[in-house]
Amino acid sequence: MKDVTIKPGDIYCNQEPTTHKYFAYQIIEIKKGTIVHLLLDYFAEKLPDESDIKLMAPLIRRRWFWNNSMDYCHSDSGKLPEEAVYVGNIPLLVTGECNVYGGWPTGHDFIDELEWQKIPEQARNNFKNALSDTTEIEVSGVKCRRSWQHIDDELLSAMTDYSKDLARLPAAYTFVATKYYPQLVPFLETRWTASKLDWTGHGQQELDLSRTHLREITLWDESLKQIKLPQSCRTLTLNGKLHSNLKVTAPDNGHKLTLHINVKKQDNIIPNLGILQLNALALHFVEDTDLTPVHAYYPHLTWLRIIGKPGNITHIGSLAKLPELKSLLIEDVFGFVGEEFPQPAAWPKLKTLWVESIPQEAGQHIKKLFRGKIIELDVRKLRKPEWLAENLDNPLRHWDGSEFVPRGKAKKAAQIYRDTRRSALLAAHIFTTDKDVDKLSAKLDEIAKEYVIAFNKLDGRTNFIETEEREDICAAFEIILEAVQTEVVETDYKIPSQHIYEVMDEHRDW
Repeated sequence: MKDVTIKPGDIYCNQEPTTHKYFAYQIIEIKKGTIVHLLLDYFAEKLPDESDIKLMAPLIRRRWFWNNSMDYCHSDSGKLPEEAVYVGNIPLLVTGECNVYGGWPTGHDFIDELEWQKIPEQARNNFKNALSDTTEIEVSGVKCRRSWQHIDDELLSAMTDYSKDLARLPAAYTFVATKYYPQLVPFLETRWTASKLDWTGHGQQELDLSRTHLREITLWDESLKQIKLPQSCRTLTLNGKLHSNLKVTAPDNGHKLTLHINVKKQDNIIPNLGILQLNALALHFVEDTDLTPVHAYYPHLTWLRIIGKPGNITHIGSLAKLPELKSLLIEDVFGFVGEEFPQPAAWPKLKTLWVESIPQEAGQHIKKLFRGKIIELDVRKLRKPEWLAENLDNPLRHWDGSEFVPRGKAKKAAQIYRDTRRSALLAAHIFTTDKDVDKLSAKLDEIAKEYVIAFNKLDGRTNFIETEEREDICAAFEIILEAVQTEVVETDYKIPSQHIYEVMDEHRDW
């Protein structure tokens, strides 16, 4: 960010990163820690001259759900964007309180507005008019309103003629399907405003979506071997297990595409989908993953996000082989030390580095390494070894996401484990000082009793704890006892495991 003297009325320009065209914005108000700015209607190959500046007006956003609104916004920083170019000063084009908070403009508004204008006018008007039309109608026996925006299995299964029936719902832009519908893709090719598709269980080996106008596509079906994306697609999300030979055909080989992958579903192996020019990659649910394939399969990434559950990663240093990287976000991943992390020189274009919930030593090293060398550096929630022992190695962590364990119950179970482990290790630590065997044994009996009673309450009326969950709970407590035994290893104390398990059996209801 630049440290320059700015004043209300100033106009600055930056370049939109994909087209390299210049866009302009006016400084409206300067406050402590933030700057209020207004995006202007200039988007051109060259910087504006004096005559251009005199004609500037606010950019009016008309696409999709915008209703002739301006981008009048508080910045997320009290400094100008990097590479901002001053081009002039004119009277304020807008005044009054600004209640919107966000980031500096990137120029993407112009790209989206231009794409909206490519949609035939009649399709745009039909979409806009239907958004506020609450007229109740019946389509193939399904009662709905003309303003319906989301179409799912209920209607997809009921309709016999998609083109005819869906013409009555011109605001529908999201389609969610859980089985194969032969008419769906042909219909999407005719609906200019159909922008989102979420399709699971279709059972097809090939999906040719190249003639649709979809912008966001989510797919989940292991049978799929070939996906052909349309020119309009900006985001592809692959949530489920992928076929080992799956390949994706994308315009410009993925140059404008963001890909989201559930890595856990791929047995924690990063797949090669054949998108050599992929622009952005998000790896979700990482657990024990080698990062080496990232640069090998997707060498031209400019944006990368790695999110654990939490989980371990190896070869983080291989990310140094991504010279075009501009933004890197890492969250809830461990298994590496600071010295393994790439040096700033490896990423000459890097502007944003956000790391959250990583090993404390590594985070401190990264902060020292990159401080003052990039525009945005955010290092937070650094984890000590004790936290890792309680959370990363939590034996009940796999309950989160299990179809047999209610989501809220999984989180509470993890907390019961952490609290019990902490209490047991505290008792062991006290024992290393006072050597009171009776006191420690009694405390472990008490902890075991509280542990099973806590799970009695958690089970409650849901009765989700069955054979497998029961074994998990007991195995988790055994890990706690092993940690206690390790803590007192230099004494002669041996945990009376059999007695403790009898205490547990006496008080458990599951």
